[in-house]
Amino acid sequence: MILAADDLDRVSKTRAGNLDEVPFAVLLYALARAERSVTVRISRPPLAKEIVIERGIPIQCRSNLAHETLSRFMQRTGVIDDQTANECLAESISKNLRFGDVLLDRECITAEKLLKVLQQNLARKLLDGFSWQHGSYRLSEIPPEIDSA
Repeated sequence: MILAADDLDRVSKTRAGNLDEVPFAVLLYALARAERSVTVRISRPPLAKEIVIERGIPIQCRSNLAHETLSRFMQRTGVIDDQTANECLAESISKNLRFGDVLLDRECITAEKLLKVLQQNLARKLLDGFSWQHGSYRLSEIPPEIDSA
């Protein structure tokens, strides 16, 4: 799909749409080109992702897909073992702390390594969105609270 500059401008200013008509890649490109700061929610029930974009750059992605959680991502990529992941996840839930903060407190990972893993996890979640050929999107000007690096 090749769009003219006017079409990309129109896409970047929409409030909602359909991924069948405006693919995720085109939507991200239009928002990057316009340097918009928005929250994009893409969904194809029951799946949903919420992407925070600051000046056209994705900085956070929340997802309701279990395999995209930080703990599962770190287990799958071999950064931490299953036991450590389960113990840290239980502690983060019981103490209402972020999973990464528990890892840092327990010295399971360095801050530099955690930042790298968070970036990799963000990239993985975003890449998955490119495969969504059906679904909808909605843009919100109200930025959510950012809870990651």
